[in-house]
Amino acid sequence: MANLEKCRESSTLSLDPSDHLVQSEHYEHPVTGTTDAPGTTLPAIDTGFQAWLQVLSGCLLLFNCWGLVLSFGTFETYYVTGGIRNTDSRSDVAWIGSLQAFLLNIGAPVLGQLTDCGHFKTLVATGSFLVVFGMMMTSLCTEYWQFFLAQGVCVGIGIGCLLIPGITIPIGWFQKRRGLALGLVTVGSTVGGVIYSIALYKLQPLIGLPWATRVFGFIALVTLIIPNVTLKQRVTPGKRSSMIDLTVFTDPVFALLIASLFFTFLGLLVPYHFIVLFAEENHIYLYGMSTFYLLPIMNAGSCIGRTFPAWLADKVGPLNVLIPGMAMSGLLVFCWIPAKTGASVIIIAIVYGFASGVVAVSPPIAAASLTEDMSRFGARTGIVFAIMSVASLLGSPISGAIIQAQDGNYDGARIYAGLVMLAGAILLLAGRMIRTKGKWLIKV
Repeated sequence: MANLEKCRESSTLSLDPSDHLVQSEHYEHPVTGTTDAPGTTLPAIDTGFQAWLQVLSGCLLLFNCWGLVLSFGTFETYYVTGGIRNTDSRSDVAWIGSLQAFLLNIGAPVLGQLTDCGHFKTLVATGSFLVVFGMMMTSLCTEYWQFFLAQGVCVGIGIGCLLIPGITIPIGWFQKRRGLALGLVTVGSTVGGVIYSIALYKLQPLIGLPWATRVFGFIALVTLIIPNVTLKQRVTPGKRSSMIDLTVFTDPVFALLIASLFFTFLGLLVPYHFIVLFAEENHIYLYGMSTFYLLPIMNAGSCIGRTFPAWLADKVGPLNVLIPGMAMSGLLVFCWIPAKTGASVIIIAIVYGFASGVVAVSPPIAAASLTEDMSRFGARTGIVFAIMSVASLLGSPISGAIIQAQDGNYDGARIYAGLVMLAGAILLLAGRMIRTKGKWLIKV
């Protein structure tokens, strides 16, 4: 807390809008809304090796954040089919992956403040250690409570320390290309999901689950070295807003954004956690391909959904991209219900991956577009991530409990996931209409 108070009292530098090194003259900081000290030389914005190096660093951090969360469905399949000694409950096992997603985002208000104050190096180093240590400890686990603590708590806290620096530091180097930069950073999430899923599937039969999990630890160790060395803030941190910005609940449009994301994230991870189990238990023939490849296929679709739509958001507005992404995600879960053939399930996996990628990449951009006083941006974004984390924690265990209650039938869980995501789309559409005063063809 002392570090946070010190941060609020210090002066700040701004992002310079020029394409070359210049002497700043009180340019406004596009993220915080504050101004820089006169006579300060700032690196170029939107261009240069250093800026794109930060994108690479952020990409590698998210490779080990959302990458581990998105690949948990592969772990879940092994755990439910005997990988954990004392449980095979889908709901119990889903709590491990949901706890990871919860801890990934819940600390955003505090960790965002620490990052803004310049303590991102400490966060990245701490997170790197906890991720590697947690995966190594997971490889030694046999009982449910051990997996819960090692993979759920330890890895979850670790990836939470990596997420905010991985997103906010690269964004600080961009202004006009901010959506594109964020899209490229979040590609690391889906690439991680693909690589970790395939690695576990290929390695488990050869060397067993414990050693396959240790390989994950070594992959994390190697890929996290680069951001620990290269991650760099563009400007000196300065005065920040309060950690919790309660004005988000008095701003009707922002409040509807938060509510829409809560409902959407209640269902967003359900296909990621259960599509492999669904295909395996229903004996879906995938033309000689293992059902485990459905998760990498979905992550590959998400990779496309995180790039082009992020670039498009810079052109047409983030809400105009996010609302269709939410609606499409919900409708695709309903389309999953009658899917009984390998071709139909593969198509659902690809297209749902794309739509969910749009939803995953857009919240920070949407929060920025709805924040007129950018000195409140950090606190507002922290609340957005915290709300998303609560929904992520609850969504998959609820679905697992529904499946369990229906004796392994997935229809109820799919109806639940589709309905909550469509509800999210409707809420955000209402917020958009308030923002635009009922007009449709407006960038927002």
